[in-house]
Amino acid sequence: MNKFRVYDKKNKEIIYDYFAIDNEGVLYYVSYINSQKTKCNQDDFIIMHSTNRRDQEGIEIYERDILRNSSGLEYVVMNGEHDLFHSGDINGATNQGFVAVQLKDGVIDYDDIYLLSAVEFLATVVGTYISSEEKYLLPYTYDDGSWYCPECGEEIGSFFMINAPENDIREEWNHCECCEALFDFARWEMIIDKLNGDEDDDYL
Repeated sequence: MNKFRVYDKKNKEIIYDYFAIDNEGVLYYVSYINSQKTKCNQDDFIIMHSTNRRDQEGIEIYERDILRNSSGLEYVVMNGEHDLFHSGDINGATNQGFVAVQLKDGVIDYDDIYLLSAVEFLATVVGTYISSEEKYLLPYTYDDGSWYCPECGEEIGSFFMINAPENDIREEWNHCECCEALFDFARWEMIIDKLNGDEDDDYL
């Protein structure tokens, strides 16, 4: 299955549902009421395809995901001809497909490109990179059930958030109050629902 998500440039949010792509790559909005399709202005969206790979925590990896390894190095997942990024792939492998480009001080460094397969199993998805000024992070949790900001490490929510019965209760945590980092709330909510047994892992 060709899974993807879109970034809505106008509303500044990442959306995992209600869109479809035809065989020509045209994007459509799909009504959740009657499934009617409406052609989108693709200039208003960024399409991010699934790599069909998973990080070391089992989270599915999409284009523009930020991967962080145990040494603190970060990479952004990109797709296309490697030569568009750099004159040659560091690993000397095929020059087309998904790659991991190192992220340094918030900026993508196209001189440091690696095969995604060389990074994915040693790294964790910590967010999504839109631009050097805009990132949507993914909080993480430990066995104690608390949630932490991947940017500053501060605790941002406790165990009761997992069992919050209504979505509007959870929306208090759409950003970190300590460092003001923005969170990918839709994806975080999927993880919470999965932990709570309410959702499958189609997008995780």
